[in-house]
Amino acid sequence: MTLWAEKDGFSYHYFDPFEDAPELQPFEQLISVWREKCQGRRVPAWSDFDFSDFLGWHSRIAIYDVSHDPFDYMVRLSGEQYNQIAGRNMKGMTRRGLLDITIEDEVSDKLYERASRELLFAFTKGTNIVDRQHINVEYLLLPLSDTEGLGTHSIEAVTVPVESKF
Repeated sequence: MTLWAEKDGFSYHYFDPFEDAPELQPFEQLISVWREKCQGRRVPAWSDFDFSDFLGWHSRIAIYDVSHDPFDYMVRLSGEQYNQIAGRNMKGMTRRGLLDITIEDEVSDKLYERASRELLFAFTKGTNIVDRQHINVEYLLLPLSDTEGLGTHSIEAVTVPVESKF
C-alpha cells in the first residue's frame, strides 16, 4: 500500500488489486467477490456482477460510471448508509457536482483518476462529520473495466469502524 497524500485529517492510499494489507480487513468479503470475478484478468467488468454479489454491502456502496479523455464520472447507484455518510443522495451526481460541493476534493479526485487509469485500488481513511458527529470512515474504490484497458466503472465501499458507529 502506498501513501498518495494526507490532507485535512484524511490519508489517501493506492495499491495493486492483489496486494493484501491489514487496512483492507473490513472490506475482505467484498474484495474476495471482486477477485473471484477477475477470472485471470487484472480487474473484472461491471457486467460480471449481479445484485446478489453485494449481499451485506448494498447500503454501503456506490457504483460509478467512468469515462476518460477527459476523465469524468457519475454516480450510477448509491446505498443508504453511503448517502448518510455523504450527507446527501449521491445517485446521479457527476464529478463536477461532487467537486463543487467538496465531497470530493482535488486530492481524492486525482487519486480516483489514477486508480481508474492504472486499475489500482484506492483507499481513504479519515474523520467525517455526520449529523454533527465526528466518525471515522474508510473508503475503498475497486476499479472495473469492460474494455481490458482503462476503468469504465468503479465500486466504492464505505465502512465505519465499530468504535465510531453512529
